[in-house]
Amino acid sequence: MHLLTVNLVLTMSGMAKATPRALQGLSGLPGCSCIDPWKLGGGPPTELTFVEPVTGRACLRHGDSSDCYPLDYGANRCYAWDVNLPPNCADSQGIPRTNPPSSCGMRWCYVDAAACDVDSKPSKSFPGYDLTYSYAACGDVDFFSTEVLVNTLKGRTLKVGVPASSPPKIFNPGELEQPSGWAVEFLNHLAEKAGFELQLEEITQESNDMFPLSTYTACARDVALGYKDLCHGGFWETAHRLSMTAFSPIYESDLFYLVVEVENGVNCSRRLCKGIPTLRS
Repeated sequence: MHLLTVNLVLTMSGMAKATPRALQGLSGLPGCSCIDPWKLGGGPPTELTFVEPVTGRACLRHGDSSDCYPLDYGANRCYAWDVNLPPNCADSQGIPRTNPPSSCGMRWCYVDAAACDVDSKPSKSFPGYDLTYSYAACGDVDFFSTEVLVNTLKGRTLKVGVPASSPPKIFNPGELEQPSGWAVEFLNHLAEKAGFELQLEEITQESNDMFPLSTYTACARDVALGYKDLCHGGFWETAHRLSMTAFSPIYESDLFYLVVEVENGVNCSRRLCKGIPTLRS
């Protein structure tokens, strides 16, 4: 389940715009080349490496996790290093998630901060080690850094649709009264911290008529058509909704079980309840 559906156009206004330059193959820009951050030490520090028990692969330890990152992670070349790596971009088997953050497909590499004339930032991936990474050196936008996302939202007013109540995530009192619930509180908190305003708007009658059984699908359609910037609430990522608009990363999974009759019409619900003692008052 996703926290919200959103179709924001992220602009870079207010930020310095670099003069377009050609990449040096896969090694970065002329004024900001990719480097191997471990080269001077003869390779990654031993305290950051381990051997994965199942596969026998040599790995880099990423932060406090036990996930296996490649030994050349971020080194020497522009590459979408995170696209097959857990936890945000892929599962523990390296299978990409269905709706990963935008940064997962972006190219980046480690750079020398003192010799880089485009946007770069200190890395927190390996605490205790002074590493610097750059998406700009590889010609991509840094959607990983929260600073970029915040700057694109600051001062804006976003139109928000409010679907039907789905406690405890959202309680919709109707008639554009302020909704409540933890999903609403989260978005209000985000707006306060990032400096943007939320403007509640009713889901269009056109979308409600098209999807009379689901105000959530109707709201997703409003976002897709630009009538809304986003919608409150928690959304199941159905194929239909995903074909219309993008969603936030998954925060929760719901399990559904299909119960059917078998064996010549035997009542399955009765079989499931068999063995559960009758409670008497």
